[in-house]
Formats: sequence, C-alpha cells, structure tokens
Amino acid sequence: MRSGPAGRMLAASLGREAHHVKNILLPLRRRHDALAEATAAFVDRYPAYRATCAIDTLRASEYRRFDAQNHAYLDYTGGGVYAESQLRRHRDLLDQSVLGNPHSNNRASRAMTALVEQARARVAVAPGVIPSLSLTSRPPQHGPPRTRRLPATTRGRPGR
Repeated sequence: MRSGPAGRMLAASLGREAHHVKNILLPLRRRHDALAEATAAFVDRYPAYRATCAIDTLRASEYRRFDAQNHAYLDYTGGGVYAESQLRRHRDLLDQSVLGNPHSNNRASRAMTALVEQARARVAVAPGVIPSLSLTSRPPQHGPPRTRRLPATTRGRPGR
C-alpha cells in the first residue's frame, strides 16, 4: 500500500467501500442461509422431493429464460414450451435447408414433405400413442385432408 497522504486517502476510501459492500452482502448471506435451512427442513420432511432434482437440472439447462424473466408456466391441457436445445436444432435445420409448402410439388416442398412424414412416423411409434389414431395427412396436390374418424364413443368427452 502507498504511504503518505495519497495512501491514507486510498485506504480510507477502500475501507468505506468494504463497509458498504459488507452492509449489502451480510443481509443477502442471512437470506441465503435461511433459505438453505428451510430447504433442508422441507427435504427432511418430504424426502421424495430429492427425486425431482432432475427437473431442476432440466430447468437450469433448457429453460433458463423462465428464471431470467421470473416466469412460471403451468399448463394442465398438455401444451408445452420449447426447450433451448429444440430451438437450436430447429434453427440449425432452417439454416441448412430450403423448405417450402409441403402441399406443393417442387424441390423445397418435397424436402418439407419428407420432414413432415418423418415427424409423423416418429409420433406414430412413440410410447403411449394409440395405434387406432391417425394423423391428418394431405399428400401434395391431392385434395382435402384425409382423417380417419374415431368411433363415436371415444371422440372427445361426453357432452362436448
């Protein structure tokens, strides 16, 4: 450290800054400690909660925007939001492809049709898919969409 008046002024200035930082950090530390204690008590009371750490990891890696924007998304109807990896993969696909209307017949449209058919094939063999259901399909330039109808007893909920 410098000696003399300049050194004493610098030391005094740093001392004030250190005191100021300490006054800010100490309450934050206390809140952090209180949160850690509350979390530990919760996990002790509900040990099954430990199994949900995979969700926390997924949220931190794929849905960081929720925490960054202080946002929660709850959807009980089966909707979902895209993960960051999905967005990256889709952006890469669009960067590397020329895709057109899948209902037309040109090279870009055929490329899109191939992707649509590939997606349909993946969905058809996904776990939990009911084999009797089909996806709406509309081959290029072949008229209106074709959909297999479900039996009346399984279409929607009663009264809808």
